[in-house]
Amino acid sequence: MKSQTIPMSSDEFHTMPWKLGWKHEYWDGAAHISPSHTAIATVKVTVGPRLVKPPCPLRPVTVEDILLLQPAYLDAFTDTIDHCDYTVEQIVEAAARNLQSYFAGKRGAPLAVSQIALAPDQAEPTAIGVANVVEKGNGAAFLDLLFVAPAWQGRGVATALVGAILNELHARQKPTLTSRYMLGNAASRAWHQRFGFTEEVDLFLIRHYYYHAQHEWERHEALGDLDEARLNKLAEQRDRWGQLLDEVEEQSKIYGIWSVMTGLE
Repeated sequence: MKSQTIPMSSDEFHTMPWKLGWKHEYWDGAAHISPSHTAIATVKVTVGPRLVKPPCPLRPVTVEDILLLQPAYLDAFTDTIDHCDYTVEQIVEAAARNLQSYFAGKRGAPLAVSQIALAPDQAEPTAIGVANVVEKGNGAAFLDLLFVAPAWQGRGVATALVGAILNELHARQKPTLTSRYMLGNAASRAWHQRFGFTEEVDLFLIRHYYYHAQHEWERHEALGDLDEARLNKLAEQRDRWGQLLDEVEEQSKIYGIWSVMTGLE
């Protein structure tokens, strides 16, 4: 995936749809669309038993799986915002670096609950996905890495991987599993929401939602393509995000921005 430069007029820029979690800028007669690296969602799900029906074999991840996982990592992240503007070589390097640092415990202690998904009926093992979990210094379980090769996406592999992990975490009496994703990764955002993850309060994230809602209202008002009821609905959505933004900004003045971003914990 690459950042985009699209020649257009200023009027066209102000009425074009914005992609949530991306930067939209205008100069030299063109729209410039690139990743917004501050748009990171932190989400949590309550740990509890899950019915798991994997469409493929699952097993615990081991350090020997690093080389096995690299091709699937490349396939999964070639066309996502996470490695936008990377060359193939850079994504390969990122795969090796991220997998090695996971097993080295650089982002937290790797947990044996982590799972790898394998393609069924293959003479040689072929990885199609992984869900790696680490334990942070405070004992919290964190979903450090989750991906599924594109050919297997939409078949329930990610749901099975994380469902199996929740069952293991439940046995270990872990109360929650935390995850993060780039807001501009629409597929990841949708999957986390379907699975049951909920977003934590985050000042930067709320700003992105508010400005996106504000732009949607402004561009449709300029285009005149919606009836009054639908335009008012967009205005109500914008105002809800605006009210929440005002509240969180006020909290940030009282408690400090980092407290607000972590839910005032």
